[in-house]
Amino acid sequence: MSINVSGRALGEGDLVAQVAHALRRHDLPGEALTLEFPESGLKGLREGSARVLDRLRDMGVRATLDDFGSGTSSLDLLRRFPWDYLKVERSLVTDDAGLAIPLARLCGELGHVVIAEGIETNDQLDEQRLAGVRRGQGYLLAAPLRPEDLQVVLAVGSVVLPA
Repeated sequence: MSINVSGRALGEGDLVAQVAHALRRHDLPGEALTLEFPESGLKGLREGSARVLDRLRDMGVRATLDDFGSGTSSLDLLRRFPWDYLKVERSLVTDDAGLAIPLARLCGELGHVVIAEGIETNDQLDEQRLAGVRRGQGYLLAAPLRPEDLQVVLAVGSVVLPA
């Protein structure tokens, strides 16, 4: 399960305690949870924020840098923080597909898994495959689901782009 979280949550309050409490309350392992932090809300993060992500990772919780490329993208965000996933903003997939290959290569070197957002055509899917991107989301792969249809997806797991 992925949950969108404000970037401020990394620097304010005790996100680790809140997540630990929610996992216990719902009897879930940390591995069942991914927190998605939008790039636009992460300006001015302190080094302590990286420790928060490390503590969450110690619990098994994964962290995603969401909408990378939507604003003033900072390579420092990629280098300084322990992201598990990097969701590439839709316009970089649909409009600037030529960035897919170098971005996927850079993120792989830094240990991040790239997820391409906004895959809506076979050409976009082929471009991401060519770039080495193996995860994606968009209408071509799956339309938004009604809650009752979610059971089917949970039974199958996440969509992984074939090689």
